[in-house]
Amino acid sequence: MKYAAHWKILLSLNGVSRFKEVAIIVFSAFFLHLSLWRPYSFFLCVFLWLVFLFHLVLKKKNTSFARGFFWGIIFYSFHIFPVLLFILKQGYGEGRFLFSVFLIIYCSLHSGAWFFLADKTSRFLGSSVASRVVAWNLWTCVFILWVPQGLLWISGQYIGYPFSFPLLAIAHYPKMLWLLSTLGREGYIFSLVSLQMAIAIFLRSKKKFFFFIIILFALPFFFGFFCLDSCEQVPEDIKNFGHVSGSDLKHPMDAAQDIYSKMERLVEMHPKITHIVMPELSYRFSLNKQKHVLTMWNNNILHDKIQLIIGSSRKEGSEIYNSLYWIQGEKIKRVYDKQILVPFVEYIPKWLAVFPNLKNLFLKTSKVFCRGNNQRVSLQLVDKLFFEPQICADIFLKKQALSDNSFLLLTFNDVIFSRLYNQLLYRFLIIMAIEQKKLLLTVGFESATVISSSGTISNLLSSIC
Repeated sequence: MKYAAHWKILLSLNGVSRFKEVAIIVFSAFFLHLSLWRPYSFFLCVFLWLVFLFHLVLKKKNTSFARGFFWGIIFYSFHIFPVLLFILKQGYGEGRFLFSVFLIIYCSLHSGAWFFLADKTSRFLGSSVASRVVAWNLWTCVFILWVPQGLLWISGQYIGYPFSFPLLAIAHYPKMLWLLSTLGREGYIFSLVSLQMAIAIFLRSKKKFFFFIIILFALPFFFGFFCLDSCEQVPEDIKNFGHVSGSDLKHPMDAAQDIYSKMERLVEMHPKITHIVMPELSYRFSLNKQKHVLTMWNNNILHDKIQLIIGSSRKEGSEIYNSLYWIQGEKIKRVYDKQILVPFVEYIPKWLAVFPNLKNLFLKTSKVFCRGNNQRVSLQLVDKLFFEPQICADIFLKKQALSDNSFLLLTFNDVIFSRLYNQLLYRFLIIMAIEQKKLLLTVGFESATVISSSGTISNLLSSIC
């Protein structure tokens, strides 16, 4: 009762004091952060983080870029903190401190633009309550969808920051996304935003009509709890796939021997293995220039019965690619080159050439990866089962698989950031599986999993890390 009274006071005041306004913005940003990082404890926050903000907007006619910028400072300071730690730990020179501050400010400029455009649009429409409802619904949906798709446009590529997407919190309960393949991300985000706008209007007007609107927009989420689980079985052939982590040894032959030892143990433990899958850059040297390594693996482990899918670099002349190899025997059957590179880590944006301290933030040398072409590779690893490969940042592109009976083969490095970031990554993969109605085979350093089209995750039974 005590906490309920505090909420009532917070949401019922006629005037909007400066302190109350600041508190509402802080609550909004922090609730979204909590829902993403701790959905098992703060799951309902994903349905509340906009309620405070919309309540403020409905009572106060004017908002500003500065308020949106402040919202971004609060949210991104908390949410990308592991990224900042990575920059400070892995970066070189004093520029990494400057870049950490720049990154928070840069991201916050976009939330400032969200507030600014919503305010200007509502004024253009007449500054009435109805115009504010329409304008804020529209620009909030645009902002939420823009962040995972294009926030990092400054890097020279059309890429986003996918780990602040509100649906990641909802993916903690995959059944709540049961209509995702029908409504799409856009439909679900519209329902999520409109639901919270309806709650804010109901708290303001107390009209029963808006209570029914709340129920209507809540149906895509909560009706899923009453739907039957889909009984999707993992194909038997996939059960004969084995997983081996890579090697971080710094000499090509030492790394090759280390991987060989792990493959040998895997085959001894599971003699029925037909395929070995390995993550992104699990062998860091250019495998196409190390033919003797393939010969060693083939003579001792692979033969013709075991196929290998391994992440490694590929060198062609002076160009180096982050690639995925499909190897049978000692022959390289197909190669897929990563198409979306990670800024600063795999390539240097051109605009940084004028900032020497930032140019070499992570890369001390000029040996950076090249971007692969727009190839669509299909690997028929098993009869009637095709796999479309994607590597790390490729995963966050909204690409459909080649055919109805194809899997997505996703390889990435799952040991760079914190365990919480990996949880966000897997929730993103759950969204992909449900949205595309595809089985996903995911391969990291710590584990390899199969994610069904209903969002359930199961580990490969055979794994050597």
